[in-house]
Amino acid sequence: MRLAPKAVIVYATYIAGVIVVGGVALIRLGQGGAIAVLLAWFVTFVIVAFALLRCPHCHKAAIRMPSGAYVPWVGARCRYCARSY
Repeated sequence: MRLAPKAVIVYATYIAGVIVVGGVALIRLGQGGAIAVLLAWFVTFVIVAFALLRCPHCHKAAIRMPSGAYVPWVGARCRYCARSY
């Protein structure tokens, strides 16, 4: 699978999960519990994004720029090896 569609799937799952998991946690656990659950959801997806959104050639994180900044888009080419995803 190309990297751009994979990124869209990861981000769409994250956003839908925030709505569903956050809503259920808010109803079931109250505000404090919902914040804890959403924080865990956020941390999980940060780890998932780093694990899944990598260049298939050089294996560098596709969401990290060479300057050290992190961006949500992956682009069409790797920022490190300049090969097409």
